Amino acid sequence: KTLRVRQRLPEERRSQQFDYLFSIPTLRDIFDLLHEWNTELAPLQNSTKKSGVYIELKKPEILQQFGIDTVELLMSELQTFPHSNSLFFGNSLADNESKEYYDNDNESNKYKYSQTTFGCEHSNSYSVPTLVIQCYHEPTIRRTAEAFKSNSLPNPPFIYLVDKHCHDELFWYNVGELESIVTGVGPNKACLVGESGYEFMIQAKKHNVAVHAWTTREEVDFLISSDFATAEEELRYLYCHVGINGIFTENVDLGVRVGVRGCDDFKSPIDLWYQYREYEKETGMDETIRLKDCSEDEEDSILDFSSGMLGFAVGMVLSFCVIQMKVKEQQICKERKKEQHQQISQNDDNEII
Repeated sequence: KTLRVRQRLPEERRSQQFDYLFSIPTLRDIFDLLHEWNTELAPLQNSTKKSGVYIELKKPEILQQFGIDTVELLMSELQTFPHSNSLFFGNSLADNESKEYYDNDNESNKYKYSQTTFGCEHSNSYSVPTLVIQCYHEPTIRRTAEAFKSNSLPNPPFIYLVDKHCHDELFWYNVGELESIVTGVGPNKACLVGESGYEFMIQAKKHNVAVHAWTTREEVDFLISSDFATAEEELRYLYCHVGINGIFTENVDLGVRVGVRGCDDFKSPIDLWYQYREYEKETGMDETIRLKDCSEDEEDSILDFSSGMLGFAVGMVLSFCVIQMKVKEQQICKERKKEQHQQISQNDDNEII
């Protein structure tokens, strides 16, 4: 192996002290490491869960032009790796099966496995698949699934990646066409911003697919919006408010920290707005705000209010809040005008009497 690892970001962002010190691992190296972890190291920590590998087939249509078939390369590695069956296709075996059974790759045991899935559609049923394959290229996903089938292997979960065209009708049409193959979609996290981001999540639920967004990095340069102060704040928003099922991150500790913390203490922008309204009522500010909201420049005041109060609000948050706030304020205005009208009518009746 001659290729070496190099930090792609400039010195001012990340250290380059480790440039060229390590070789780039092959897929077989990763398989070996994974097998060692699951069979030797994880048991030392009393862990009964298997770790897995998430493989992306990069630019298959371009590599094909140079005679490189990524699907054939993947299948060759899976078929020649001596622990492939126990490592990737043994999730459904009974818990009391012995390690010797897992590693006994004879013909009678070779394909005694069922398909693994994410299980995200059922509460508390998520399990980490030991093999996941993702790709942008829809024909390659189909061909890879067919390769598993022709080799009598169960399909692993497939993820259909998308970037700029995440809101195109053709993308969701392809997801529908891949319904029997694809278990999830992998959008650029920017796809989840704004009202179109809500529509994306609605479509994902409609097609019963998990959403694994990419990519979270610690540097503020990579945040969806400067309205987020940190990558952790952004990721909590995606996890707790948007509702993604998984995230690609270059900082594993960040992803673990957000996952462990959970969402019990997370407040969505609309929650913060209602909390602020309660504060207004308690402090006597409510009447002044109502009068202002019912003025001719109502829309502008609502926009100023949301952007000022929700300092971290990104496009998706802002658009959602403006809609919710406007509906709420319109209700308040109608009630106030109704009260005023009733008061005027009562005064008129008194004058007639």
